[in-house]
Amino acid sequence: MTGLAERLATAMTKAGCAGAVVGVWSDDATEIAAAGLADWETGEGLHRQARLPIASVTKPIVATAAVRLWQQQGIPLDAPLVDLLPHLADDWRASRRLSLRHLVSHTSGLRSQIAPAEIARYAYAHDGLERSVRRTLHTGQIRSPGSAWQYGNPGYALAGYALGVVEGSGVDGALARLAFEPAGMAETSFGGAHATGHLGPSPVRGSYSRALRPAGGLVAPVADLLRFAAFVVDDPSLPLTGTPVAASTAGGLYGLGWILSHRGRVRWHMGDWGGCHSLLVVVPDRRVAVAVLTNDDGGVALREDLVWREAARLTRLRRPRLAGYVHVGRSWTRLAAVSALAPLIRRRTAPRRPDA
Repeated sequence: MTGLAERLATAMTKAGCAGAVVGVWSDDATEIAAAGLADWETGEGLHRQARLPIASVTKPIVATAAVRLWQQQGIPLDAPLVDLLPHLADDWRASRRLSLRHLVSHTSGLRSQIAPAEIARYAYAHDGLERSVRRTLHTGQIRSPGSAWQYGNPGYALAGYALGVVEGSGVDGALARLAFEPAGMAETSFGGAHATGHLGPSPVRGSYSRALRPAGGLVAPVADLLRFAAFVVDDPSLPLTGTPVAASTAGGLYGLGWILSHRGRVRWHMGDWGGCHSLLVVVPDRRVAVAVLTNDDGGVALREDLVWREAARLTRLRRPRLAGYVHVGRSWTRLAAVSALAPLIRRRTAPRRPDA
């Protein structure tokens, strides 16, 4: 059988991808391969230890850290966040039922994105994360918490912010204590990538918004993603993060920070930002994980081909196709129905004017 480096080279040629790092972990054995360029303009090559933006693969890391903290402090996952963040009371127009479970399962009912003109005012400010959180809470509910699944970054910004407040040292310190240090992820942090993403032929030299970074701002090498996988398969948070909450438009059921398939046996998350594309797949009961980081748009096809092939090679569990379409359909149908009813519900539940 060919080695991982050869399989990566074949997948890169097929996908037209210019740079990628892939790794596989099977219990105590790890193999990593890299090929291509880190930066098309400089000609610098990618190496196995390269730190790349992992985009939304940040989400399962944030969700796991938050669930671990809630477990350690004996806080129910459905505890109202308003009680844990009393300093935000003046801006709280969201539901008082809003909980961590809602945020990290994408069922919060908060706005799913922030308008570019708004976020430009504070995207890279030192207090950008708190400002985005306050604005999101002040905007209030688009729909009731728990009523439908909709992918969104503002809810994860709030989850990361809450994690930092409850832990007491901010999101950076909380992630270090609850994820990076116990998992041995010494090279993971916000910012400091070794490789440049590419949109078409153009390099992307900007950095991820500070205002939303718990949703997708982490930078890591593939080795650290595999260390995270090896850590979570033995962590007490695993059953909670792998409990399905809702059908998602991503092609599976969604738990807490993870897309789930094979009746919960397989969990994964992908990420896309700034010309970089990532995917982490974990099969806990087989103690197997596969991760890929790429830095150009050919990486979208590469990750779908290579990562699932490697997962199937190690576990004989193939990516479900029909089930994925069923979940997508259920999720969109639910979202459309709830969105259509939301204005009527808001009118019926709005507080009456004193002179009415």
